[in-house]
Amino acid sequence: MKSVKKTESRDYSFDNIRAVLIICVVCAHLLEIRSPFSFGKDLYRVIYSFHMPVFLFICGWFSRFDRTKLLYGLFLPYLILQTAYIFFQRWLYGKDVALQFTTPYWLLWFLLALFFYHLLLPLYDVDTTKKRLMVWIFVLILSVVVGYDSTVGYGMTLSRLLVFQPWFLLGFYARKTEFKPLSMVSKVLIVFALAVSIAILCRSSISNDMLYGSYSYHKLQYHAGIRIFLAFIAMVWILMFYFVFRPLVNTRIPLITTLGQNTLPIYILHGFIVKYIGYRHSLLLKTPIGFLVVMCFILVITGNPITTALFRRLMPDYWAKKISVKREHSVR
Repeated sequence: MKSVKKTESRDYSFDNIRAVLIICVVCAHLLEIRSPFSFGKDLYRVIYSFHMPVFLFICGWFSRFDRTKLLYGLFLPYLILQTAYIFFQRWLYGKDVALQFTTPYWLLWFLLALFFYHLLLPLYDVDTTKKRLMVWIFVLILSVVVGYDSTVGYGMTLSRLLVFQPWFLLGFYARKTEFKPLSMVSKVLIVFALAVSIAILCRSSISNDMLYGSYSYHKLQYHAGIRIFLAFIAMVWILMFYFVFRPLVNTRIPLITTLGQNTLPIYILHGFIVKYIGYRHSLLLKTPIGFLVVMCFILVITGNPITTALFRRLMPDYWAKKISVKREHSVR
C-alpha cells in the first residue's frame, strides 16, 4: 500500500520537462553536424538559449550536499567518462589524443560543473530569503564580469561554471521558497516576454559561440550587454517552464516521462552516437525525415530502461550504494 501511495503522489512535471530538455539537447547536437531545416540556425540558437539554464535549474532544485554523491556520483564518473571519450576519439579519428582531465571533453563539462556546484552548496546554503537574494545577485554579477577575463576559458570548465552557476543556484533556492500560483495575466506576460525575446534573438547578430558561455568578450568581439540579454532570456524561459508549463504536465506521459527519468544515460551516451554519425554517416541527416529518424533512434537506444539499468551498473555510485547496504545488513 505504501508503494502505491508513493507512486500516486509523484510529481511527474519535472520528469516531463527533463524529457523536453534532453530531446532538445540531442536535436541541437545533431544540428551541429548538419541541418536539413531552413530554420535550423534559429532553432539551434533558441535551444541553446534555454536548455542548459533550465536543466541546471532542475539540478539545483533536487540538489543537496552529499559527500558520497560528490565522489561516486560525479567525480569518479567524470574521470571514467573522460577516459572513455578520449579513447573513443582516438579510435574514431585515428589520432593520438592526449589523456587529460583538466579540460572536459565536449559535453562532460556539465558533469564537472555539477561536481563543483554541489561542492559549493555548504557555502551557498544560507538561511534567509534576503541572504539568498544577495548571494544569487553576486553570482549573477560574477557570471557577467567573468567575460572580461580572457584567461578564463575551457580549463576546468571554469568559464561555463561561472556563467551558468546562477541557474543552478536559482533552482536550489527556489526549492526552499514557497511560490503562489501566478494569475493568468502574469502567465500571458511571461509568454509575451518570451516570444519577443526569441524574435530579437533570431534577428540579432548573436553567434552560436556567444551562447556557449566559454569565451571572453574580447575574443568574440561582443560585450556584457549581450550576456545580460542572454541571462534575461534564460530567466524568462525558467519562469515559462516553472509557472506556465509545469502545471500542465504533472501526469505520466507514455515514453516522454520515461525519457525524463533517464536523462543522464541519454546525455552521456548520445555523444558517442552523435560523434560516430557525424564522422561516418552524416548523410543520414540530409533530409528532415532522416534527421528525425536518427534523433528518435538515439533517444530510444539510450533512454530505454534496459540501457539505463546497464549504464547505472557501470557507475561507481551504484556499487557504492550496494556496498553501503551490505555493510548495514552485516552490522545488524
